[in-house]
Amino acid sequence: MRVKTLTEIPTAKGIIPAGQIIDIPRTVMEKLKGKVESLQGSAHTPKANTTAAALSKAEATVTTVWPPDVQTLVNWFEKLETPTEPFYLEPHRKVIDPEKFISSLRQDIAIGPASPRNRTGALLCDLKILRKNLH
Repeated sequence: MRVKTLTEIPTAKGIIPAGQIIDIPRTVMEKLKGKVESLQGSAHTPKANTTAAALSKAEATVTTVWPPDVQTLVNWFEKLETPTEPFYLEPHRKVIDPEKFISSLRQDIAIGPASPRNRTGALLCDLKILRKNLH
């Protein structure tokens, strides 16, 4: 069932911000009464990146709507193969373990726009520098 969040909803993987469009099982609808509104029959289909988030014991698919400039970088990053050798992100920032670094960025992206690193601009900064150096 497609719904729009009316308030922030804490989950095991982070917080789903108010205004997000998510798909949830009908059984979860009752638990979230007052926090979501049904979009049943709505033609609302945003273009977005999809991630999974747990709601209580049930699982919902979160449709994450990134700003266009960030979405472009996220799309590029999702196709990126993990570098095998250490590299410099900037002259004073060396990535010693590329696999761990890329995994960390993937986790930030999976959380979505509400991730702390995205809200502070660190995720966008790292993605821009990474694209500049590895593109």
